Parts: sequence; C-alpha cells; structure tokens
Amino acid sequence: MNLRIIILLLLVIVSTGASVWLYLQSGNNEVMAFEGHKLELELENAAKDFQRIKIENHQGVLFSAVKDTDRWIATHLDTVMTFPVDTKKLARLVIDLSQTRVVELKTSQPDFYHRLGVESVRDEDAQSVLIETGGANDATSLLVGRQAAGGRGTYVRQPESQTSVLVDKNYRLPENRSSWLTRDILPFTSTAIRDIVIALNGAPLLNLDRHGESVDGWQISDLAPTETLRYPTVIGQAVDKMLAFNFEAVSPYVPAQWEQQAQLSQLVFTLEDGTEVMAYIASAKQAGYELRFEVPGAKPWFTEWKFVLTESQARPFLLSRDMMVQG
Repeated sequence: MNLRIIILLLLVIVSTGASVWLYLQSGNNEVMAFEGHKLELELENAAKDFQRIKIENHQGVLFSAVKDTDRWIATHLDTVMTFPVDTKKLARLVIDLSQTRVVELKTSQPDFYHRLGVESVRDEDAQSVLIETGGANDATSLLVGRQAAGGRGTYVRQPESQTSVLVDKNYRLPENRSSWLTRDILPFTSTAIRDIVIALNGAPLLNLDRHGESVDGWQISDLAPTETLRYPTVIGQAVDKMLAFNFEAVSPYVPAQWEQQAQLSQLVFTLEDGTEVMAYIASAKQAGYELRFEVPGAKPWFTEWKFVLTESQARPFLLSRDMMVQG
C-alpha cells in the first residue's frame, strides 16, 4: 500500500470521526434543549397557578402552606390550626422558580446523585430538599441539591426524571419549621397603646403610659422626683421591641400544659379604645421562655399559639424598674 492511499485512509477516518462527534454533540444539545425547556416551562407554568406548596428534607416537612382567599397560611405546624406566612420569603422563591434557566445537563446515573445532592429525600442521609408546588389541576416537584462551585447555580432534578441539571438560581429555602412564618403578630402599634402594666415575679408593678413629656411620649407613671430614665427613649424602644418580637418556634397553646410551667411575667396592654391584651411569659420546659397572649371576650388567631423565645428575645417582656430608671 503506497503512502498516498494511507494518507487518504487516515483522512477518511478523521473525517468520519469528526462527523460522528458532531452528530453526537448535536444529539446531546437537542437532549439538553428538550430537558431544559421542559423543566423551565413546568416551573414557569407552576408559578402562574400557585396555590399550595410543601418543602421537605430527610427529617420531614419544613414548610407547607395554602392560599386561603387573599392570604397564605402555613399548614405544617398542626393538623387543624394554621399560621400566617411570611409572604415576602415565599414570593421570592416563586419568582426564582419561575425564572429558572438550565445551564447544562449533569448525571443521569442514580449512583452519582448523592454527589450533587439530588437523591430522593427518602434516601438515608439525603442532602436534597424537595419542593412541591400545586395549582387547581397540576403539581410540580423539584429536588434541590448542592450549590455549584463559585456560586454558578444549583444542581436540581425532578423526581420523575433521571437527568439532573445545573440551573442558574441559588434558591433561598426555610432553615427550620418557623423560618417562613410571619413576624407581624400583634395587630396594633405603640401609638395605639394607652398604658402598659408589668408584673414581674412578684416585684412592684411597673406602670408605663404614653402621656408624658419625653421624646417619645412614654413615661413611668409613678416615677419618683429623685429618679430619672436611664436614657430618654428607653421606654419607647422597649415597647417597640415587645410589639415586633421575634421567636424561635411556635406550638399550639394548651391550657393544661401551660399551667404546669413557672410563670415569670404578666403584661397588660390597654389600647386607646379600651381593649386589653394580656401577655404572659413562662419558663420553657427545655430551655428559654414561652410567650402567649390573651384578649378577654375575643380570640384573635395569635391567642391560639405560644411562642418559644430565647433569652434575648424574651428580655423586653421581662422589664423591671431597675432596668429603666436610675437614681
């Protein structure tokens, strides 16, 4: 065989190999385009008809909620009772899901799912988080895995699909069962309060009212001539912290259980319209404190729950005279 024939054969082999590679590459691109478009379309359509959601990991349900007329209520805390949702956090996730774009296809081998964190949440030591959203007719599920290096996005997989993909979003998900609950609990502001009476562990009552001449209008009603506030806005700041309190967790209020706990503080908020709202602080069974509210003659939604507080979160409800005055 002469040199010319050998060269021609090599050229044919190279050309054929290039053609095969281009064909396979074209096929891969078509698969990616199909899989990517399918996922993007499903997530986009789910956002248009978004009426319920459930988010769970290997330990169980982190968050579930349904749309009730014009509001969203969490349903994962109790089989009967519901709790208002932090709609800003929920809306942020829905927007991210609707705008998700596929960057590239990843593994379709189940043995490698754990490397990306897209295994089933039912698997032992699963790292994934399962998001299920639904509307009137359809439901969409997405397994959210690890974030890609350099913040390039997140690995995800639909449970019914073998193919995992890298998408361009880093989804912000609830860290625990109370992360996405509203923090807007009390339906009034400090300007609606006439006075507050605080009884702390048998100490003399602390009477606060909003008719003084201080910067924010708050005063201790029986302040002695030799006493002064530690700083001009100490009362107003404390009241604002009470009304905008944060919490670690919530659970249904059960009177029989509450009565077994050590009661530490009682506060009575009297509003300008005469309504009284009572707040009670007790020692939690495990650690920290628990807070509950009561409104005589009425039962607003927040009176059906008790709130678990850390020491710093409970401090505004444990005010004493020594903490506010000097002299």
